[in-house]
Amino acid sequence: MALTAEPFGALPDGLPVMRYTLSQPSGLTLRVLTDGGIVQSLEVPDARGRVVNVVLGFASLHGYLEATDAYFGGLVGRLANRLEDFDSDAYFGGKGFGFVRLNQLALEHLLGAR
Repeated sequence: MALTAEPFGALPDGLPVMRYTLSQPSGLTLRVLTDGGIVQSLEVPDARGRVVNVVLGFASLHGYLEATDAYFGGLVGRLANRLEDFDSDAYFGGKGFGFVRLNQLALEHLLGAR
């Protein structure tokens, strides 16, 4: 198994985005971007041994930044685990976990989606 990292571009604020590639000799290859854990591609061998990409993604960072109608490959939003000052109207939970229902006027997006 091999793991490589390479620069993939930069966000508008200048923050660099890296692409990590994890590959196996069997043909399985996973490419993940550091901007939200985006799965850029997942190449797997089919029943005949041909390697095919099973993820819809973009060849450059620009495509992800310009996409406004879908969450291509995103595992988590850019703001995941970074919300400090938001207005919630309810909190409930129990036994070591909790849920916050966000006020619809406070955050009208999917925790980091555009």
